[in-house]
Amino acid sequence: VFEGRRLVDGLVVDNLPVDVARGFGAPVVVAVDVASPPLEPDEYESALGVAEQVTNLLTERRNEDFAEEPDVLIRPELGKHSTSKYSDLDMLIERGYEATKVAIPEIRAKLEAAGVGGTQSALTSPIPERVLDGTPIAEVVVRGNDRMSEKALRRTFNIPIGPGFVLERGLRAFDKIEATGLLEHAWMEFEPVPEGLRIVLVVREAPPNRGDVGAAYTEWEKARGVLRLLNRNTFGFGEEASLLLVASEAETGGMLSLRGDMAFVRGFGYGLDAFILSDRPRFFDDQDDAVNRADFERRGLDAVLQVSVERWGLMEGGVRFGTTRTRPTAGIGLPETTDQNRMLLASVVVDRMDDLLWPSSGQRLAVHAWWNSKDLGATRPFWRVHGEGRLGQRLGQRTVLQLDAVVGLSGDDLPLYDWFRIGGPYLIPGYFHEQLKGPQALAGAVSLRYRVVSELRVLVRAGAGNVFQTRDMIGLDELRWGVGVGVMYPSRVGPLALEMGWRDGGTSLVSASLGWN
Repeated sequence: VFEGRRLVDGLVVDNLPVDVARGFGAPVVVAVDVASPPLEPDEYESALGVAEQVTNLLTERRNEDFAEEPDVLIRPELGKHSTSKYSDLDMLIERGYEATKVAIPEIRAKLEAAGVGGTQSALTSPIPERVLDGTPIAEVVVRGNDRMSEKALRRTFNIPIGPGFVLERGLRAFDKIEATGLLEHAWMEFEPVPEGLRIVLVVREAPPNRGDVGAAYTEWEKARGVLRLLNRNTFGFGEEASLLLVASEAETGGMLSLRGDMAFVRGFGYGLDAFILSDRPRFFDDQDDAVNRADFERRGLDAVLQVSVERWGLMEGGVRFGTTRTRPTAGIGLPETTDQNRMLLASVVVDRMDDLLWPSSGQRLAVHAWWNSKDLGATRPFWRVHGEGRLGQRLGQRTVLQLDAVVGLSGDDLPLYDWFRIGGPYLIPGYFHEQLKGPQALAGAVSLRYRVVSELRVLVRAGAGNVFQTRDMIGLDELRWGVGVGVMYPSRVGPLALEMGWRDGGTSLVSASLGWN
């Protein structure tokens, strides 16, 4: 809501608001048009493509009601990049920069014709330092909050009173408070006061309760259902409580969690997870036939401290107290046991990907470590480190390169229920998902996805990897390999993928997945 009007950024009405700019009294209006390019005929052969084309036509017609010519129009060469896609930002900025440099002589001429003085120096001199930067922060206030206390919001915002304002730090604080999920909208306003600057954080709180439902089908889990119930600001200090329930052939269970950005140690967040999970991985014989599923029942409580780095990084460390019970199942021959787990946990995650499973840009690196200590009361001492990396990179308008890598290392008496599990289709095509199990693991894959029509992609993939009994046995000469081809479509109910893989030895395998998991 702005000056009595409700404004929506929805690409529906007045997308190039020259009339609004003139209403502010600007003598010269410069407009930058970044509208989506027209769809090619092969892009609206499907029902979704037709719907997108109809939407574009209706939007263009509605915009004609507000159309007004600017004094200078800049239209960067963006190729086939759509307005609704948020990738290749560096390329877009560079194209806009180059297009604006070309337009500077025309802008200067329009300014001089309009009698605006100093245009030569204004367009060639360095931009003066912002007055806002460096002004002492005298006060920080919050407006618009209802359920969440001002103290909790200010502590999350974390702008100190006294030092001079630094724009970069202000933007980081703004990102942090938006990332909590406690707010629907948040923005900053600045008011001059005799002592310096008053920062006003204007917020609109998100609904306190939310429910998410997910459903998926995969070749290795069959049908899978996920239910997540979420409550924000549970105790009034900005924390988030959630209940997660999952059910499939491979796992069934639930987790009750509490998350907060304000732990007892300043600068740290915290997480508490109580879980019970039935973990049932498949086991195979020497002929690659499925024998049965094992049955490991995991119960426990995790307590961790967390440090976040803007929106792309997370570090955490903590402890786990729990048990793992092995139930005998036919054909596998595992004895019934109950192990006490007393672990130290640590992890580092750097994630800049635009999509977790099918990225078109960005990279992700995650390292997780567990140390089950007998000094803390563990039945079987061991340590375990799992590292994974993924990279997505556009190669032109239609092609995406994806790289995947997994490394698993362990020591001491790593129990079978914590062995590393690798397979296809993402790492080693032609192998069943999690078919290869062992105390050490190494795997990697490279894939290419090509957009054929609308959002339909075809892909080719090659991968290699294996598991090893000891660390000194790890070597490239023992790797198993596979290649695959398939199709992927990001449907409204989640990604739809179908792949055919061939492994070393010539065995083929079809893998299918559908839905959000």
